[in-house]
Amino acid sequence: MSMSEAARLRRRAHSLRTLAATIESLPLMRLDALAGPDTWQGPVPTRRVEELRRYQHRLHRDAEDLRRTAWWLDQEADALERTAAIAGIA
Repeated sequence: MSMSEAARLRRRAHSLRTLAATIESLPLMRLDALAGPDTWQGPVPTRRVEELRRYQHRLHRDAEDLRRTAWWLDQEADALERTAAIAGIA
């Protein structure tokens, strides 16, 4: 493994963080502030608001998973760079 592999891992980590930020900035993530019992038509409006909040929670969790994976990729890149430095590979 070389420094270029470490750079590739860092690019992937950056892409994952960007995707996580994009997910959390979607208009859907602010929709619950506009939702209420009078927003939905039908027999169970409260259930719809709860459903929306569950979906939002899942998306937040998924964004966090992306960030954790990005952190892991950065750790792997660090390890590759240390190994390359020890072996004298640049």
